Amino acid sequence: MKKIQKIFIFFIIFFLLFSNLAFAKTLKDCTNIPSAEYNEMLLKNNVKNNFKNQEINQKYIFLNYSEEFDKVLISQNENTKINPASVTKVLTSILAIENLDINEKIKIINKDTVLPQNYVSVPLIVGETVSIDQLLHYTMIPSCNDAAKTLERILNEKTEGFLPLTKKLLNKLDMKDTNITNSYGLAEKNHYTTANDLLKLTKYCLKNPIFKDLVNNSYINIPSYGGRAFQKRQNTNLYLIDSNFKRKDILGVKTGYNELSGYFLVSYKNDELSKSKNNKIITIVGNLPSENLRYSVSNSLYSNSSFLINLKRVDEKRKKLEKEEKERLEKERIEKEKQLKKEKIIKLLKIFIFTILFLIFIKIIFKPYKNSNMKKHKK
Repeated sequence: MKKIQKIFIFFIIFFLLFSNLAFAKTLKDCTNIPSAEYNEMLLKNNVKNNFKNQEINQKYIFLNYSEEFDKVLISQNENTKINPASVTKVLTSILAIENLDINEKIKIINKDTVLPQNYVSVPLIVGETVSIDQLLHYTMIPSCNDAAKTLERILNEKTEGFLPLTKKLLNKLDMKDTNITNSYGLAEKNHYTTANDLLKLTKYCLKNPIFKDLVNNSYINIPSYGGRAFQKRQNTNLYLIDSNFKRKDILGVKTGYNELSGYFLVSYKNDELSKSKNNKIITIVGNLPSENLRYSVSNSLYSNSSFLINLKRVDEKRKKLEKEEKERLEKERIEKEKQLKKEKIIKLLKIFIFTILFLIFIKIIFKPYKNSNMKKHKK
């Protein structure tokens, strides 16, 4: 009898161990999707190499930014300090818009009209009455330096001052590589910025609807006054006027030129293919030797950035699909794991019930034999 019981106990232990081993295997990690990370650096280098093939001088400054991806896509010398020339007027204009009543009218004084030789002017006439709004248009469309200088004077008279307001805005926008000494882009060595800082300023200004409308005017009418005849002055940005460079898709912001910085241009366009509300593509070029070149370089930047943006959209879509697939596989893994645990519990219950039934069966089988032996022993 003891021998049979030992055999039975050994059989039960073996069965239970086999059962545990059968269900102890781990699931394969279904979430281990092969990596297909977007090699952005390689793509940028390919585009820039293509750009260099177009004989882009290493001293030129350029930057192209996508608002949709909040990234600088293509750039060169973007942190090089340079005199911003008339692009300075972007800063002067936004300070006037934010701190003055644009409908207020002021009188021109002699100080407003004094400029270095050959600097573009309205020209404003002493005693003339103009509104802040008119001065803004004179400043940003035909790039009149006397208008910008007058805005500086009014800011000094009616606010804490042009330079203190400038310092506050530069700090607010984290424009650490910018120092402004005048309101219109006078060629002073201590008056400088970088393409990266100009990008911060441009992004900020284009959020202001008054500024955005202002920089996209093609022409401005300047009324006659005193000895000044009526004028219809065009925007210095050739993208906005009837010229060989006119493009309906490219808009403001500002041109600039002086002997320290060469030719400058800040422009932007709305990316019609973007599904985002923030769809501007901003281009900044500077230190260029000719007016025509600032448009041809900008055009190249827009073309190459469109290629980059389309590739990035494809990559974003791929990443989204990969994420969805990963989430689906993870969900399936969890469900499968739950199912296996459930099946394991059911299996163990079955084994337990089978064991109990087997023990009962053994007891029933061996009971008559035991009784028979006991009767023989009594006899």
